[in-house]
Amino acid sequence: MDYRMFPLFLSLLLLTSAAAVAGDGVWEDTDFLARFTASYGVRGEQEPQVTREEQALLREVATQMPENVAEAAAILARGLRPSSSAALDFTLGNLRFQLGDLAEAGGHYRAAIRKFPDFLRAHKNLGLTLARQEEYQAAVASLSRALTLGSVDGDTYGLIGFSHLYLGNWVSAEAAYRQGLLFESDNPNWQIGLARALQAQDRHGEAGALLGEMTSRWPDRLDFWVHQANTHLATNEPMKAAANLEWVRRLGGGNQQSLLLLADIYVNEGLAPLGLGVWEQVFQSGEGIPLDRLVRTAERLGHQGYWEETSQLLGQLQRNPPEGLSGREEGQILRLRAMVAVAESRTDEGRDLLEQALERNPLDGEALLQLAAILVGEDLEQAEVLLSQAARIPDLAVRALLQHGEMLVRAGNYPAALIPLREAEMLGSRTGLRRYIEQIERLVEVD
Repeated sequence: MDYRMFPLFLSLLLLTSAAAVAGDGVWEDTDFLARFTASYGVRGEQEPQVTREEQALLREVATQMPENVAEAAAILARGLRPSSSAALDFTLGNLRFQLGDLAEAGGHYRAAIRKFPDFLRAHKNLGLTLARQEEYQAAVASLSRALTLGSVDGDTYGLIGFSHLYLGNWVSAEAAYRQGLLFESDNPNWQIGLARALQAQDRHGEAGALLGEMTSRWPDRLDFWVHQANTHLATNEPMKAAANLEWVRRLGGGNQQSLLLLADIYVNEGLAPLGLGVWEQVFQSGEGIPLDRLVRTAERLGHQGYWEETSQLLGQLQRNPPEGLSGREEGQILRLRAMVAVAESRTDEGRDLLEQALERNPLDGEALLQLAAILVGEDLEQAEVLLSQAARIPDLAVRALLQHGEMLVRAGNYPAALIPLREAEMLGSRTGLRRYIEQIERLVEVD
């Protein structure tokens, strides 16, 4: 199987939030946030000056900050005037940021910049605030301005990389992360961001090498193991990916999606018992069971001949039935039970289950094909009706037409068989069908 086209890949695992893109630790890194926002007071000639009265106000604010940030912000807000130094607006922005009032913090940073356009720290902190609000394009603009004013450090470059990554600017993200790592070579957030930028450019070998170093240095960062699993899948090394996901699983990390991915790898690689064990953990997790995934897994197990495992999987489902199933979903479960029954020579039971499935979902093409296969020896005319219905379902049209044609060939009705076979060929069917049709045409000529 080509795992580069794997249905789940890991985008569903780790790319559903801004923090996950560059590593979950970005917004949880207190040192990182402190470097951006815990910056009070005036720094040199390139920053706005404050009057003696404003200095006194800032000292009063400073006395409140260790105990009550909200009161400190309130004191500063009461003393702030339109003519006040930009340093006061900036400081109030920092306090609002600490309180989680991101929109207000951004407003105060902008006010500081209007008063003092080259206020480096205001541009930098505004960029952080915008990134936290997922306004990444504006964040890049503010942070880039901070760079031109002299904020050449790992944090600024790293946050620019983070923003570019979320915007889909992979090359720019890579460049920014590499610059950030020149200043902070041990920063895991920038390293995982660089790995993601490389993955997005299909440079999975480079990403895998980087992630290998990271998992060695930070074995407790389970998200790194999951990202490395992603690179293994992209390079079609599923069992290496499984080893990573097993490590995450045994350390109690991951989530339902990572478990389902691990189960899928095992089933696709012919290791059904291992896959079934993972599915058992999925059922025990107490989360809702993704029925579509279970159906696909059961079908793959059945196609591989693992009927006992398929039955066990359906048994787990029966012991843990999802609530509020739709008619389509009930029909899918009945069809799977029918598949097992027929495989175990319980044909009558299988036929009854398929009929029940079609009562709940008349457009279940798989059920139509399976029931037609059973009815070939009992009611050829009804089997033809079912196959004609299945042929109207686009995704199953070729299979239905081929099954119809082969059924008529076995019945000796060669002229009629040519009709669905030729239609299947027109739809772009499998290689070798032309030769098969030519053989049937010769039989028609002989007759």
